Amino acid sequence: YQLVTTGKDATFTNSYTGSESVIFGATKKLENPADSNTKDFTFEITYKAKNPGEKGDPVTDASGNPITQTFTVTGEDAQSFTFSEIPYSMESFTDKHAEILSRDGNGNVNKVAFTYIISEVIPEGADENGELNGITYSDVQYEVKVTLTDRGDGTIEKKVELVSPTGDLNQDGDVYYLPAEADKDASFTNTYEPTGSFEI
Repeated sequence: YQLVTTGKDATFTNSYTGSESVIFGATKKLENPADSNTKDFTFEITYKAKNPGEKGDPVTDASGNPITQTFTVTGEDAQSFTFSEIPYSMESFTDKHAEILSRDGNGNVNKVAFTYIISEVIPEGADENGELNGITYSDVQYEVKVTLTDRGDGTIEKKVELVSPTGDLNQDGDVYYLPAEADKDASFTNTYEPTGSFEI
């Protein structure tokens, strides 16, 4: 509480600041890799765009930097990685990306949802099939929703769920891992088919 004084009068103002966060993770697999080959792949989290076909704004971390992750794949076994933490505070209830779900008796927003798209970044130069230098990149997009509720006591309740494709998030401690693609061993699967000699 904050004590505010004006002359002889004093008032108490509730100024609590609740916080929450979420960390997403995924698995990556490169099928048929070249012998002793390693390759970097980049992934990103964006807000779901309001209009179909458009790309949403990048989701940022506590420092305001877009949340991306570059992951080095070695061999052909599925390997896991995590993104930076997405922070939430009471200011999140008035964020421009928040979908307002309800208000309290005073008209204050007390429940919102954020919808994210998690996907692989297909590099420039890839063809219409997402192929570049013999590697076909994954075009799967995971839509996840985080719902925040202001409990009214200085804390925030968080709910995390996978919207599409079908499946369930796998929670391991503080990390919510995306499921594997249908009929695949990893969340994102790329295939390597030699097309000639080139450097990776």
